[in-house]
Amino acid sequence: MMIRPWTEFSSTLPEEDEREVDGVYEPPGKNVAEVVYGILGGLGCDLGPLEGQGEEHGWQFHFRYKKCDLWCQVTLIYEYLAVIEEISFFRKLFRRPHHPAYLELLERLSAEMARDPRLYEVRWYADEEVHTDAPGAASPVPSAA
Repeated sequence: MMIRPWTEFSSTLPEEDEREVDGVYEPPGKNVAEVVYGILGGLGCDLGPLEGQGEEHGWQFHFRYKKCDLWCQVTLIYEYLAVIEEISFFRKLFRRPHHPAYLELLERLSAEMARDPRLYEVRWYADEEVHTDAPGAASPVPSAA
């Protein structure tokens, strides 16, 4: 089963420029990262702090959903690009399937992003499809399509 943890989308929110706040550099796109952060919080995720990661890496945060440890990064590169990754050393080491909670969360996030009027043209990509001419999918998990 091909999982598409990357989403590329546009937003109706004003595009923020990078800026310096109290001597600390803030990358662009914080307002849109806060939308994704808020959606995940509304889905019941236990969220860590939203942290700027420089111009090329945007905003990131760690979070937990139903005993599943996850990480999200939201970056502005022409359009907004976000990735939600499952953090599991043992899953990768032993090539275990994704945690069911991760797949559930991707499906729920996709549905909420599609409903949010501030976000549009939401498309999902597998690792090998990002930054290619692939058209993207309507859903990150095939069964949700």
